[in-house]
Amino acid sequence: MKNIKIIIFVYVLFCGFYQLKLIAQDQVELTGSFFNQKNPGFIPEIFLPGIISTEDHEHGITINPCGNEIYFTRRISREEGNRIYFTKKVDGVWIKPILAPFAKLCRESSPNISPDGKRLFFNSRRSLPEEIKSPYEMNVWFVSREGEKWVNPEVIKNPVMEYYPMFVTQTNKGVIYFTGNVNRGIYKADLENGRYVNVEKLPEEINSHNWAGHPYVDPEEKYIIFDSNIDEAGTKNLFISFKEKNYWTESVNINQCEGFPKHAAIAHVSFDKRYLFFSVKPPRYVNNIL
Repeated sequence: MKNIKIIIFVYVLFCGFYQLKLIAQDQVELTGSFFNQKNPGFIPEIFLPGIISTEDHEHGITINPCGNEIYFTRRISREEGNRIYFTKKVDGVWIKPILAPFAKLCRESSPNISPDGKRLFFNSRRSLPEEIKSPYEMNVWFVSREGEKWVNPEVIKNPVMEYYPMFVTQTNKGVIYFTGNVNRGIYKADLENGRYVNVEKLPEEINSHNWAGHPYVDPEEKYIIFDSNIDEAGTKNLFISFKEKNYWTESVNINQCEGFPKHAAIAHVSFDKRYLFFSVKPPRYVNNIL
């Protein structure tokens, strides 16, 4: 088994029941990288209880390359559904998480920032342009970075759209990996002349796992982390596969590492490769919320 060197420090997104003191209504009284939270080592720790991990349900975190903006999915109620929230550091202080500036008042989830920080992918039920037709309510969109703002929301069109995609991550070369829901599995597509083309399903080393999805891909495509159902109850575990000579190795169950919870899903590795984030399934939810 290959040594999983990336799992040096671990944070967990969890539905916590903690409170931290706030400054006014929009600033958090913590400064520094990741709010100066202590490094958890090999044993997972709840990430920012009361700020990002709250009594609501959070998952799907992404952090920009500079480490000063954090985006994540939060579900306050089943009726309202998922929304994308964010926090950023302003004058050395992190603001209280609010709705992302590009968000619409509809169900949206799964933010993922590209390695160069120039695109942010997400799923959304927002209305499509009239000239684009899709049989699905939820589609993958992206916004582009201009200065301090995310602008020009665009939907990813066919041939990717026809796979009912969700949870997109991008490599340094512009290749995207995503969950396809028509024939469930993890797929990839190339970026050519501004379009995502050449859709390909990943091999059995990855897609032989039941309900494989939510891929995190190393920007250099050295490894991929994804989750999969391990039982009929829908318990999810994280798996990792390494790329060697253009082939993916047999995937290894990360949850077998000491200290990991029974359920873990939706992984993200910070761009400095020091932190692995993932979500756990709190017992008060009967079904996994993606």
